[in-house]
Amino acid sequence: MFSVAFSPGGSQVLTGSDDNTARLWDVTSGDELRSFTVPSQIVYAVAFSPDGTQVLTGSSSGTAKLWDAETGAEIQTFVGHTDAILSVAFSPNGKQVLTGDSGGTAKLWDAEIGAEIRSFARGGYVAFSPDGTLILTSGVLWEADTGTQVSFFGPTDTDVEFSPDGSSFLYASILWDIDTHDPIYKFSGSGPATFSPDGTQVLTSSRGGVLLFSSGLPPYTGEGEGEGEGEGEGEGEGEGEGEGEGEGEGEGEGEGGSEGEGEGGGEGEGEGGGEGEGEGELQATAQTLLDNLESADNDGSDTLNFTEARSVLPGLTQAEFNALDTITVDGELTQAELEAAGAIPPAKGGCFAHTQPGKALADIKNYFGDLFLLGLLALVFVAWRGFAGKT
Repeated sequence: MFSVAFSPGGSQVLTGSDDNTARLWDVTSGDELRSFTVPSQIVYAVAFSPDGTQVLTGSSSGTAKLWDAETGAEIQTFVGHTDAILSVAFSPNGKQVLTGDSGGTAKLWDAEIGAEIRSFARGGYVAFSPDGTLILTSGVLWEADTGTQVSFFGPTDTDVEFSPDGSSFLYASILWDIDTHDPIYKFSGSGPATFSPDGTQVLTSSRGGVLLFSSGLPPYTGEGEGEGEGEGEGEGEGEGEGEGEGEGEGEGEGEGGSEGEGEGGGEGEGEGGGEGEGEGELQATAQTLLDNLESADNDGSDTLNFTEARSVLPGLTQAEFNALDTITVDGELTQAELEAAGAIPPAKGGCFAHTQPGKALADIKNYFGDLFLLGLLALVFVAWRGFAGKT
């Protein structure tokens, strides 16, 4: 079974599976009411219309179908995807349907005539906002009427869902604010997540099981930030009242008073020495991301997308992320990009200066290896000149 959905009244459940069918079930008795057959296809996605009279299915062939929930009759077929459809959704008024495929394309359709209205990039999973004005695909928020991109959150292809009141949404196991587009809270678990009908709880899943979170969640601060209190007596002072949030192992104080240090940095100076905006801060940001590349890489790609980077540095902006993504320019930070941005030029009079001490030995070996080759070439040249002089 690949997908399930409750009817609006909660009395029926719709399921999609690999036996070429979607099936409608009675919640109380558990009896099958009817089936919707899609020959030789896996039904990956199912949804009920807002009034519960129609059901929508998406299949492995890239075809979506609209059905009459009462009779089981096929009403409409939506053709245009070239990859398997992973997600389907109705607009709040039921007049439009949204589909997303495994190739990263989403399409908006007229439910009555089956015509495509527009297409969206990065669309593996899709959702409508409760008022129908916004569309959420995997990592991107769009205006429903114009197709204009509102905000980009990351390239991770994962389930998306709006809260019932439309004030927030779930993406990549993070709760996001719809107005500011900032993360509110990061949940445990890496699988799909969903809101309770009243929006007061969030259910998440992972390989170990499911977790239920209640409302009243603490603000999203990132892992290990700001834990502990005490005097910050580190190197350097924060610039401005209460400013200078350090991302490194530093501690310190702003003019507004002492702030406690926490694992991963408290308020005050971190690596970068309070240089504020500029090259030093970018180097510190890149180095912090590089140090946490392995632990924050949730999808095993050996790169960091925007969401993964923000799990390390919650205050990271899209502009700062883009400033680091300079080699591949694909929404993924590679180790090479982070090393390039985090590199500190050699100090005057010195041969080596590293933000990554683990690489110093390799560089020393390379340095003396180069000296050996130069010396060998010099000896060959001297011997050749001596031989040429004798002849």
